Amino acid sequence: MNFIGHAGGAAVAGLTATGLLVVVQNTPVAVALTAGLVLWLGGQFPDLDIASIPARWFGGVGFLLAGALSSYGIIARHWEALLTSSIIGMAALLLLSLKHRGPLHKYWLPVFLVFLGLYGVFPHPYTGLYIFMFAIGIVVHLNLDGVFFWSIRKGWLV
Repeated sequence: MNFIGHAGGAAVAGLTATGLLVVVQNTPVAVALTAGLVLWLGGQFPDLDIASIPARWFGGVGFLLAGALSSYGIIARHWEALLTSSIIGMAALLLLSLKHRGPLHKYWLPVFLVFLGLYGVFPHPYTGLYIFMFAIGIVVHLNLDGVFFWSIRKGWLV
């Protein structure tokens, strides 16, 4: 599937999750919208291992963020910002070194993230929800790619 298919499928899933969180769980609207956006980002994540549109965004946003943090002197004053920007840069290089449909297209990644979201200890009350939504986004992506036996095939969408 191409970027448009993944972006559209993840957008539908993100909007559905946002509505369910607001209506069924009485989640604040801002938190639900953030969770829907995180789900959409999770839907783009498995394609970071190729020179796709999300991979170019990831690299560009990381470059701009590092430049902005450097220009305001934040990296010089806060070692956490330097560490975070370094991790983002190393993650971008690592993801681009993977083969397509490699580790990012396997079912164990969202299972691990769901386990982390449910049983992880996080200081912020919504971090577990965001990790869970990111994992759901990955499952949507894998479903659209046909990784699971119950997946939506491209012929069904056309």
